[in-house]
Amino acid sequence: CIRALAIVRDRHPDARLVLVGQGSEEDALRQLIAHLNLQEHVSLLHRDPNFLSDRANQEQKVRLMQEAWALLLPSVKEGWGMVVTEAAACGTPAIVSNVTGLRDAVRHEETGLLLDANPTPIQLASAMCRLIEDAPLRVRLSAGARAFSAQFDWETSYQRFRELLNEKTR
Repeated sequence: CIRALAIVRDRHPDARLVLVGQGSEEDALRQLIAHLNLQEHVSLLHRDPNFLSDRANQEQKVRLMQEAWALLLPSVKEGWGMVVTEAAACGTPAIVSNVTGLRDAVRHEETGLLLDANPTPIQLASAMCRLIEDAPLRVRLSAGARAFSAQFDWETSYQRFRELLNEKTR
């Protein structure tokens, strides 16, 4: 994502990237950001263990998703990708790798963009530029993402799970 933003920045100097999380690669990421001279374009937002339980952090997370033009998740391995569904509920389309879980959470050209299973920075940058430059596409994907996410709720999940259990225990 950082290398992709370096490409995007050349065409769109106001582009910004916010990385949320923490981990052992943080120092290497900071070095890469400095090496590519992206300090004004990339922010690292720490996600502490209380991030999900703290109301202020939850509100910040929702605000970031609502303000974003896209969620980038180029994982080479992923489960469902709950963050994709959360972003979709905020009207934020996703740009993701075409791997199990993510291909289920994103409908290509309807709720977001599916790239290769292991996308290159150039592929990511191309998708990012496409969303920046094509406002009608961005609006359509945003509406599609919001509509797709609306079908997921706890009651429906519970009822489906209950039906599956009943089928298996008969």
